[in-house]
Amino acid sequence: MSSGRRADAETQINWIFILAGGAIFLFVIFKFIGVQRSSSELASAAAVRDRLESAILSSLSTSQLYFEDTMNVEDVRVRASCEEGGIFVSEQLGPVDLGPVFCSASLGSDSGNLFFKSVRWGGPISAGSLIFLASDANSYLLVSNPGYDDMISEVEKMLPKDADVERVGELSTILESINERKGKIVRVAYFGEEPSDEQKEELNNIKGVSLVEIQPGQDRMIGEVVFYNKTGDKKAVPYMGYELLTAAILSENAEEYACSANKAFSRMAGILNVTSKRLALIQTSSSDECKVFMGAVIKNIDEVILPNYLSKFKIEETDQTKITGLYGNLTQLASTNNMLERLSCPTVY
Repeated sequence: MSSGRRADAETQINWIFILAGGAIFLFVIFKFIGVQRSSSELASAAAVRDRLESAILSSLSTSQLYFEDTMNVEDVRVRASCEEGGIFVSEQLGPVDLGPVFCSASLGSDSGNLFFKSVRWGGPISAGSLIFLASDANSYLLVSNPGYDDMISEVEKMLPKDADVERVGELSTILESINERKGKIVRVAYFGEEPSDEQKEELNNIKGVSLVEIQPGQDRMIGEVVFYNKTGDKKAVPYMGYELLTAAILSENAEEYACSANKAFSRMAGILNVTSKRLALIQTSSSDECKVFMGAVIKNIDEVILPNYLSKFKIEETDQTKITGLYGNLTQLASTNNMLERLSCPTVY
């Protein structure tokens, strides 16, 4: 009787070892598959990161106003956060800083297409490029306003050419266009007029839809973009040039737009500072005629633009008067640069 019990116990122990061994084997297999999948995803993310950095280098080497690239990022979920440091293709790899980038926070899409566009910026002067990103998951509806067709046309030229962009009219057509884009992130932009209470209430209740309103100044190159949130609150932030206007339309919210815009203005300040020092070094060996105009440029940069406008610049804390003053001084700088060019003198850029 005891030998029978011993045999049963041994059988049970053997089954326990078999089950334990099987569990360990399955754990090792699934762990191996997980590691392989993780390695594959990391490799894909690294390839997307390399592609973005390559696009930046290509945009820097071109003399054209625009540089565009459509890239398939497959199943890599790209997200953006200026506050966190840039573009994320993988949390393990960390952010890649592409400079002033303007886009929706999430750039994932079913097809995996990411649209990259580099746009030269600086208003009257050249101050580097702004980077615009969009994907198949994003749509941009530009609300027609007969008095602002020229502005809307400029924005259409600035947006990535493969992005989903449509001009719309009355609320019924806006709702119809949104309904055709279910599951997408839709930005609705109004030009020169505030959306009605009915429009705000109707559109704010739709998931994935956000509103901005463009309020141009007397010179339409300068104005404000008003960002509306789902609670009905709004925040106005200035723009300078159609490039920054388009950048605001692409941006997730006022905070992300301001963060990237401040990077652009900081770079402008750096470029102007280097330009002033360069002209000061070569001024002494220039002709008397050139010295006069070069001296005017140096004075404008060192005594007006940098200390009065770009020192500790924060676009979210800047009013229309200051933006207008900056734009006016940059216009004057560009005019002086044209004179230097005609006289075959060293130029600002």
